[in-house]
Amino acid sequence: MKEARIVMPCASSIDGWGDIHNRLTHGLCHIFGGCTKTIGSGCWFDPKGKMIAETVLIYDVAMDDTDANVGHLCRIAEHYGRELKQHSIYVRRPDGRVFITELK
Repeated sequence: MKEARIVMPCASSIDGWGDIHNRLTHGLCHIFGGCTKTIGSGCWFDPKGKMIAETVLIYDVAMDDTDANVGHLCRIAEHYGRELKQHSIYVRRPDGRVFITELK
């Protein structure tokens, strides 16, 4: 198995953000058998050049590097990223490649 990662904002300005993270945790545990959730901080520059910093939750999962598992991981990240009203999300696949996926 290899490690994969999803990084999601705490998004405390979103109503029900804690419930969204609880459902994300449950979904990862259900599909991959478990996950490790760590609190961290992230930052980036918005289009106007202002640095944005926020508290994030980092979800690590151990999984086999199959197309099906990677598909599950990406769909989960996109679904909960939309629920948290994110413009983009960070996903590290089990092969080590990192994607910052824009959500529409």
